[in-house]
Amino acid sequence: MGVFASLGYACAVVLGPPAPTIEVPPSATSASEARELQGLREPPPPTISQELRRATAGDQNPKGGGVRDDVLGDRAVDQIRVRTRPDGSVEVEMPRSVYMRAAACTLGRCLGRRKIDRQSDKPIPQATAPVMLGISGTFGWTPASPRDATRLLERTREQRVQQAIAHQRRMLARSAGEISVRLGALLHDTALAPARRREIVFQLWDDAVCSASSVGRDDPLAAERMRAAQEARVRIERFVQRWLPRGSALGYSEAELARLNSGRCASRPFRPYAATDAVAGETAAQ
Repeated sequence: MGVFASLGYACAVVLGPPAPTIEVPPSATSASEARELQGLREPPPPTISQELRRATAGDQNPKGGGVRDDVLGDRAVDQIRVRTRPDGSVEVEMPRSVYMRAAACTLGRCLGRRKIDRQSDKPIPQATAPVMLGISGTFGWTPASPRDATRLLERTREQRVQQAIAHQRRMLARSAGEISVRLGALLHDTALAPARRREIVFQLWDDAVCSASSVGRDDPLAAERMRAAQEARVRIERFVQRWLPRGSALGYSEAELARLNSGRCASRPFRPYAATDAVAGETAAQ
C-alpha cells in the first residue's frame, strides 16, 4: 500500500489598478469654494471622495521628470502628487493600490484571515498534483489614504486661489477685445434678421451694465470687473453709432428702443444715439 503525499505551495503577486487620477476643479468641493475661486471669500478645506477616483493610464510623473506645460505647480508627499493648473484647478495622483492576503490549505479547506472557505476547484498555478497541504498568498502595497491628498490640497489652497484670481484678471483683460470680435461677427451674420441682430446687441449691452452694477464690494477683482464692464458698454455704444446709425435700415427706431428698454435689467436706459445727438445739437447751435 503506497502512501502518496504532496506538498504544494503557490505565491501570487497581484498588483492593483493603475495609478488613479482625481480631477479637482476649483468648484468641485463646495459652493463656497467656487465663490472664492472667483475672488469672493475663503472656502472650507477641500475633500476627496473615493467615488471621485477613476483609473487612468500613463506614468505617475511627467516624462523626463519635468513639469508639464499646462501645470504651474507640482508638489508631492508620500507618493501623492498635486499639480496645479493656471486656472487654479488641480490634478491629484495617487500611488498604485496593492493589497496582501494569506491562507493555509489542508485537505481541501483553506483558512484565511477571517473565515474558513472551501478550496476552489481552480488549480493553484505550478501545482503538479492535487493540493492536500499548502500555503497561498497575494501581496502588494497598501493604497495611500485620501486624507493625505486632502492635507496636500490644503497646503496648496492659497496658491490655487491666487492663481484662480490671476486667471480671472487675464480673462477680464481679454473680454474687451472679445466683445468687439462678437459684434463684428454679428454684423456680418446674414442668417439673422436685422431686428434680431439689434436685439442681440441690446442684450450684450444690458449684460455689461448689469455686470458692472452687481460687483460686490468684498470682491478683490471689483475694480477689474467694473473696468471691463464699462469698457464693453462703451464699445457696444460706439459700435451702434458707427454701424447701426439712426435712420438707417440697420438702426434702432424710437419704438424699438422703448420696447427693449421696458425689459432691461440695467438701471439706466439704452440710449446709443445720445452722444451723436448731443454732438449734432452742438454743431447746429454753432
